[in-house]
Amino acid sequence: VQDKKTGQILCRDALVPKCYYDDGDTWAFNITRYEQAPESFSFEGARVIEAGCLRTVIRMRHRYKDSVLDLYYTFYNDATCVDVKYRINWQEKHCVLKLELPVKSSQHTASVPYGSIQRGENPADMPMGPWLQVDQVSVIAASIFAYNMVGNTLGLTVLRSAIYGDLRIAPIDYEDDYDILSQGITEGSVRLAFQGEAWELADSFVNRPII
Repeated sequence: VQDKKTGQILCRDALVPKCYYDDGDTWAFNITRYEQAPESFSFEGARVIEAGCLRTVIRMRHRYKDSVLDLYYTFYNDATCVDVKYRINWQEKHCVLKLELPVKSSQHTASVPYGSIQRGENPADMPMGPWLQVDQVSVIAASIFAYNMVGNTLGLTVLRSAIYGDLRIAPIDYEDDYDILSQGITEGSVRLAFQGEAWELADSFVNRPII
């Protein structure tokens, strides 16, 4: 993402899909970090969906095994933000899907109920409200509620295809016929804003007017 007026690169590799093993259950008490799956998403192509005087929408299609992910990037002609809508038909088990964003510093501020909290690196998923501020980027999410920070990579958790809750003391037997979370269609949207305070920008994005 480049500022057309100054030529400055605002963000590189914005929201790259990555898949990791997820050996936990609903609550993930036994997970301290995710291990990357050996397979990667394959990029199937890009297509201009809309090209008007106010905005341009580009669809990027990715595939992971039997799952298809569409990312719709919306670029506005006179706004300092980029919107990304995602739609995925997910068919995998024991995996977590993340959209990753490289950052310069692991120090960041995340929204929590009635306030915010400053955090650093955290390999395990942490909860977040509708916004997160890192570097000069405000990440505003209408449907993402968890993330992790590993090294200089922010990983937004789109979905977890873990098993439903199992609070027994014994280890989880993955050969059992468990129900799996987050199968089928998942949709949501993320805004990357490069000016303004995240907490001020979040409300208009998450709570849009009904017309």
